[in-house]
Amino acid sequence: MATRAFILIFTVAPMGALAACGGTEQASDSGIGTVTGKDGGRRDGSPSRDAGAPSPFPFDWVGVLGSGQSLSVGAEGLPARHQASAFGNLMLSDPRNADGGFGGFDGGTEGLSVVPLFEPERKTILGATPAAPAYPNNIQGVTPHLTMADQATTLALARTGQELVTVHSVIGISGQPLTNLVENGPFNSFDAAVFEATALSRLAAKANKSFGYGGMIFTHGESDNANEDYEAGLLAYWSSLNEALKAVTGQTSDVPMFLTQQSSVPWPADATKPEHAISTLVPWFLASKHPEKFILVGPKYQYSKSVLTIHLTAGGYRQLGIKYAQAFYQVVVENKPWIPLAPKGVTRDGTTITVAFHVPVPPLNWDSNIVPPHAAGSPHAAWAAGRGFEVSDSTGDLTIQSVAIEGDSVEILLAAEPTGSDLVVRYAMSPDRYGPSNGPLEGRRGQLRDSDPFVGTDRRTITALLQQGSTSVAAAPWTSFDDVSVRDLVEGEGLSTETVVLSRSVPTKGTLSEPWPGASGTVTLEYGGRAIETAVTQGSTEVSVKSFLGLLQMDINLPVTGPGAPEGLLLVAHEPVHSVTLSHPWMGPSGAYDLVFRSDQRNRAVHFELPVP
Repeated sequence: MATRAFILIFTVAPMGALAACGGTEQASDSGIGTVTGKDGGRRDGSPSRDAGAPSPFPFDWVGVLGSGQSLSVGAEGLPARHQASAFGNLMLSDPRNADGGFGGFDGGTEGLSVVPLFEPERKTILGATPAAPAYPNNIQGVTPHLTMADQATTLALARTGQELVTVHSVIGISGQPLTNLVENGPFNSFDAAVFEATALSRLAAKANKSFGYGGMIFTHGESDNANEDYEAGLLAYWSSLNEALKAVTGQTSDVPMFLTQQSSVPWPADATKPEHAISTLVPWFLASKHPEKFILVGPKYQYSKSVLTIHLTAGGYRQLGIKYAQAFYQVVVENKPWIPLAPKGVTRDGTTITVAFHVPVPPLNWDSNIVPPHAAGSPHAAWAAGRGFEVSDSTGDLTIQSVAIEGDSVEILLAAEPTGSDLVVRYAMSPDRYGPSNGPLEGRRGQLRDSDPFVGTDRRTITALLQQGSTSVAAAPWTSFDDVSVRDLVEGEGLSTETVVLSRSVPTKGTLSEPWPGASGTVTLEYGGRAIETAVTQGSTEVSVKSFLGLLQMDINLPVTGPGAPEGLLLVAHEPVHSVTLSHPWMGPSGAYDLVFRSDQRNRAVHFELPVP
C-alpha cells in the first residue's frame, strides 16, 4: 500500500446536543443536533412522555444497530450460554424466525414484540459458516451487544441515577465484504436494518415510548483488507444507512458509527502480497476527517482470541462490548468526543523520530503481557526493539535501536540515520508470519497503552486455590472459571499489579443428550462439524474427547454426528473450566484466597501509518 501523503491528526469537533450534560456546550452544525422523538418532543433533557425527572438520554429507547462481518455476529463466541440483560435493555422478537425460519421484512406484522435483550440474540449457526448466511440466521455465538448494553446502563445509573434502555439489532453477515452489506446489495443486511427500525418504532409508539438510534457499531474490515475504495465505500454506506434509519424513526440527529480496527488480515508476510491492510487504517482516517459521523473506539489486538482463527472468544466479545459501551456512553449520553490512544503528529531529529499521542488517561506505559512483535526469525527482525513501532524507507526496514516514553510522546531511536526516501513510521501494521494471526501473542500488535482505571461490569470475585511461587490456579470446588477470559486482569494481595490470565484449562468431559447405544471404545464424532476422537461408554451419556482444544468453544445443545450416533444426538453440557494460568506467580502463602478478575480496559494504541518529515 502506498503511504498516504498527509499526516492525520485527530480533531475534536463539538458533538452537538445529543443529550443534556449539564454543561455549556451548544448544538453545532455537525449533523448531530437536538434529537426529536417520534411525538415531536425534544429529547435534550426535557421530560419524556413518562412523568418523572428530566431524561439525560436522547430517547426513551435508544437504538443500537450492530453490523459488519464475522466478529459482529459472534463467530466462535462459544459456548453461547443463554444470558439475559440484568436491566431493561431490549431486542426485537419475531416468532416467525424460530428454529431458523424467516418471516419476511414487514415491520407491521402482528406478533412482533420487544423482549429483554439476551445472548445469543437468535438461534446460532454452529460449525462451518454457511455458504450464504443471511438475517435472521446470521448469529454465530456471543456478540458484544449484551455486555455493551448492561455496561452502558450501569454507567447511566452510576452517573445520572436513571436507567438507560438500549434496544439492539444485529444485522451483520459473516465473511462478507462491504459491497455485500450495502443497500440493494446481494444480501439482506440493509433490508434487515430497515425492518427492525420499522418494527421497533411501531412497538415503541405502542408502548408510549420515544425511539431513535443513538449509534451503530460496525465490526468489519477483514474481507476488504486490500480494497482501495474502502474509505469511500464506508462513508457512502454510513450515509445511506443513516438516512434510512432517520427516515423510519423521524429523528433529526445523525447516527454516529462506532468503529474498531481489524488486525488479522492479510495473512501473508512475504514480498508477493500486500502486508498493510487498507481497511485497518480506514477507521482512523474516517474518525479524523469526520468526527461527527465516525468514532474510532480503538484496536482489537488486546482481546482474547480464538485458538484456531481470527475471531474472538466469548470472553473476547465481552471485553470488546465493554469498550464499545465506554465510547458509546461518552459520545451519546455525555455529549463528549471519544478519541482513542492515537498519534497527533511526528517529527524527526537525526536518528530520533518522535511520535506525539493523544493520551485518553495519562500516563503512557508499556504492556509487558503483550508479546513484543518482530522477534528473531521474523521477516521484520529489524524492529524487534520497537514494541510495535515500525520504521522503513525506500531502502527497506530500518533498524530500531530503542523506544522510550517521554510524557505523551514516544521517541524512536534508529541505529543509523535514514538515507532513503519515503520515510514512514507505522504501528502494529506488519505481520510476522503467514496464516491466521490475531491477538496479543502473534497478531499485528504493540505494547503501548494508557492508564485508564475503568472497571467494567464483568468484575467478579472467585475463590481460588493457590500455591506459593506457582502461576497455576485452581478453582475452589464450589466455583469455576467459566466466566474468566484470557487477558483478564487478576487482582489479589499476593499478585503483581500487572497479572493477567494467560490460559484456561481445556474441558475434555461432556454430557450427551442420551446414552451411547453402541459398544464402548473410541470413535470419531463431529461436534457441529468439527471432528474429534471421543471415548464413549455403552449406556452412558458421559464422553471424553482427545484434542488439544478439548471441548473448548463448543456450544451446548451442539449436534453430534458420526458412526453409531443416534439421530438428534446433542452435546448438552461439558465440564467447567477448573484452572487458569497467570502471567505472574502467587507470592503469598499457599491456600484458598478470593481473587478479583476483570477485563483490562486500558486503551491500546491504534494501528497507524505516518510519513516522517
